[in-house]
Amino acid sequence: MTKNLAPADMLFLLAERENASMSPGGLHIFQIPKGAARDFVANYVAQLRNIPPRSPFNQTLNLRGGRPRMETTEVDMHRHVQHVKLPRPGNRQQLIKAVEQAGEPLLDRKYPLWKCTVFEGLQGRRFALLITMHHALSDGQGGLDTFHSLVSHEPGEPLRAFWGDNKKNAKAKKKSASARPPSSNLRKITNLLSPANQLKAAKVILSQSTGLAQDVIDIVAGEGDNLAQLRWFKGERSRFNMLAESSKRTFGYCDLPLGKVRRLGKQYNCTVNDVLLCLADAASNRYLSDHGEISHKPQVAIMPISTRVEGDETMSNNVTVTTLSLGQPDADITDRMKQIRTSTTRFKQLYAKHNKLTTLNTAMEGLATLLRSTIPGKPPNSVLGNMGFSNISPPKNSDTVSHAYYAGDAKLMGIYCQPILGGAVGLNITVLTYNKKIRIGVGGSPEALPDADLFARYMYDALLELESATAAK
Repeated sequence: MTKNLAPADMLFLLAERENASMSPGGLHIFQIPKGAARDFVANYVAQLRNIPPRSPFNQTLNLRGGRPRMETTEVDMHRHVQHVKLPRPGNRQQLIKAVEQAGEPLLDRKYPLWKCTVFEGLQGRRFALLITMHHALSDGQGGLDTFHSLVSHEPGEPLRAFWGDNKKNAKAKKKSASARPPSSNLRKITNLLSPANQLKAAKVILSQSTGLAQDVIDIVAGEGDNLAQLRWFKGERSRFNMLAESSKRTFGYCDLPLGKVRRLGKQYNCTVNDVLLCLADAASNRYLSDHGEISHKPQVAIMPISTRVEGDETMSNNVTVTTLSLGQPDADITDRMKQIRTSTTRFKQLYAKHNKLTTLNTAMEGLATLLRSTIPGKPPNSVLGNMGFSNISPPKNSDTVSHAYYAGDAKLMGIYCQPILGGAVGLNITVLTYNKKIRIGVGGSPEALPDADLFARYMYDALLELESATAAK
């Protein structure tokens, strides 16, 4: 069985370098049930290894001749499901270090582009599972949707795995295939994209961008002031834009109470995502100040926008990106919140009026990623953005926002993303909501963000500061 790669999927393969892994991770922390045997985790690993993989998890990349494609192969489940025992006491810092080490090497393209690492020996009778999957297989939304097919509302149900076959995935794949016909531009890119010639690939992507030139001229003529809010390629370079020297990623995580963030959103007449952007912006300016760096312009966030149709749970990429200017460097926390609300509001108005910008941003970001990952040395003063920021929405009709889930008898206590890094952006933040808490995952390069867990703590501190300052006014 073979499967041709979509253009967006291929871009992540082209963008990957020795210093830029394109394989995000998902850290899941579970509670061992009361009364469980001492070999509970070992038995859990054995059960996972006995679940045969479905497509695309039983496929390898074939780049020989013509169009790149995925081909079915035999899978060594001991290679892809690994068991790691943490040394005592199995604390948070040891887990973070283990996650960083597991996510460092690039996935070997001779094998299916995923792996699952189970960490045993966490404090509090817990264990963790790290899913590492190449971005060429799926975007974050698709990965989260797939994860929800392996957990259940109640304990005691048969153990499943995200790579296992199930009728739900097959049904969703069939539905989404009919609901999402490829555009003519995507067909052109698919037909012309060649892994043997990355320059040709970049030219193809650029040609799709320049084809929209008149649309952009019309937009600028009518919306020049609002368009400036997007700040394309105009971020001020900071330490977060230092080029990485290896594929190593630092990692950190924290939980934010969903109720508190929602209340702040109502108080400022904005969305939960706006509040989270404010916290990330406050944390980034604090971190820069810690390292003696003072910004003169607002930080710029690079944000993906899902283009998935409802019910689409396919393993592929259905996403575009945009950039957003955040708060002024010297703003206090309440002014920062208001500035970000204004910025996001203007962007939403512009996006609603000119959705052709979506196509342009997709092409431009793909081209920028390709070019920046191949240019050695110091990044330019003007950069696309200073940080990545993603908020992954729960699947439709899912109650994971307010309820706990289980894998077999083990209760899922928390889930956190280990983001990818690309080009000259050494800070990436991914958030999702589970069981009444917003789960923050922070990834960085050692050069730009040596302590990602400290950055995560700064985001939590910013929440407390915003809540206190708001109450005082």
